[in-house]
Amino acid sequence: GLRGHIWSVDDVVADAVQFIGQMRARFPGLKTFAHGHSFGGQVALLSSVRCAEAQQPLDGMILTTPACAMTEQAKAENASTIKYLWWLPLFLPWLPVGTTPQNDAYPALQTRFETDPLCVNVNVRCAYGFELLRKFFWFDDGKGFEKITKTRIPAPRKAFERFLKNNPQSNKRRR
Repeated sequence: GLRGHIWSVDDVVADAVQFIGQMRARFPGLKTFAHGHSFGGQVALLSSVRCAEAQQPLDGMILTTPACAMTEQAKAENASTIKYLWWLPLFLPWLPVGTTPQNDAYPALQTRFETDPLCVNVNVRCAYGFELLRKFFWFDDGKGFEKITKTRIPAPRKAFERFLKNNPQSNKRRR
């Protein structure tokens, strides 16, 4: 398929959970951790919820800036996008809707990013962008953080409990 295009974050999470199961079968007795950065952090968090729901919780997670929160301004801007343009990914899933990140301060690093075959260095596609927004709002609704705090992973649970205590507006459900 197109590089930088996914139909559903849930499909990526299902792949990650399947991979975790395969690694557990191949290496029984070893502790299982998920690592993710940005979108990968979102996938790791969602995978931890899915594993916990299947009574096979992870032993831990390593998250670096997981994509699970937006500023108030971004929420306001994107709420109407989802409300009025929900049909767009159905008809134009390949449509570029974002720009490729540029790192002008470190040109050598930018070149490495652009030439690395494992980096998705194309504009964000419409279907993928909408899926990311959908999951951002899922986390923000309190549903995501509520489920993550029940995953039995001690450190993230305590961190999310602290986050919810310090940010009570994030724990309120929308009516």
